[in-house]
Amino acid sequence: MTWFFITKKLDQYLLIEAKSHSIPLNVYFGDIIATKKHLQYLQSYWENKVSTRFEHLNKHLKDYNIGNNYKYIIVSKYPEILSHFSKFLVLSLEEYEYFLQNIHQDYNFEKIYENLYNIDSNTSREIEKFTKEFTNISFL
Repeated sequence: MTWFFITKKLDQYLLIEAKSHSIPLNVYFGDIIATKKHLQYLQSYWENKVSTRFEHLNKHLKDYNIGNNYKYIIVSKYPEILSHFSKFLVLSLEEYEYFLQNIHQDYNFEKIYENLYNIDSNTSREIEKFTKEFTNISFL
């Protein structure tokens, strides 16, 4: 189930899509192959639907009384790995709170992640390396 909220803050609209779902247990417990398959599912199925909603909103902003100055984010109890690979800003509840406190900043997910979790440059490079390696995992 997806919930959608629109709020106006600091002369800017904030469009929030709330993702309500559970994750498969094998993903929850860190099975790499299951996580990769689940990411592919999320990108091809779920994110596709988000893109359709996003494109619709872009075409009909005036119809919904939304100004051109807006941010579109997704908040989820379990954003899991999608956060690191999505073209949308996908945040956990904790990351969302940080985002709201810093809404005047033009943050992407990586910047929010680094700042919120105090990631240093070495760790950031390790995460980037893992992300690249993870996308290259093939299935048996």
